Amino acid sequence: MKQRYYRILTILYQKYPSKWVKGSELSKRLMISSRTLRTDIGEMNAIVPGVIQSHTHRGYWLDREKYYVFQKQMPQEYMNVIPEKPEERIGWLLRQLLLNPAGIRLSKLEEQLFISSYTLDLDILQLRKMIKGYKGLSLKKEEGHLIARGAGVSETEIVP
Repeated sequence: MKQRYYRILTILYQKYPSKWVKGSELSKRLMISSRTLRTDIGEMNAIVPGVIQSHTHRGYWLDREKYYVFQKQMPQEYMNVIPEKPEERIGWLLRQLLLNPAGIRLSKLEEQLFISSYTLDLDILQLRKMIKGYKGLSLKKEEGHLIARGAGVSETEIVP
């Protein structure tokens, strides 16, 4: 699985949550050619058909339901890529929270991402802003864990 897939999905998920984005704008943000972008999107759509919708005049749009299916089909070694940029960490963090309903130990996140607790707090603040519009979805810090609550996320016991 290509690192660019992760970057494309992260940008579409975070920056354009419910709107179309022109291919030229997306390829410029990713610093890749339009052709490379089309190829990567075609490959992702071969894995999960329709995960990224395309339209000649509108551009690209991420189908969030298929996005979650796509995330589950990503190889484990790809899921363990350590994101370096804040926008990549926030997308990675959200994915980890959705895949781990019991939550994630905050100290483990700091170690895994090689960041300070201050940087993690800033990322969590940005993630809270990003999900604010989703009714019932929230982030909680409980007993040294970060937990996503609501919107289909099960509320199970915290596992140390």
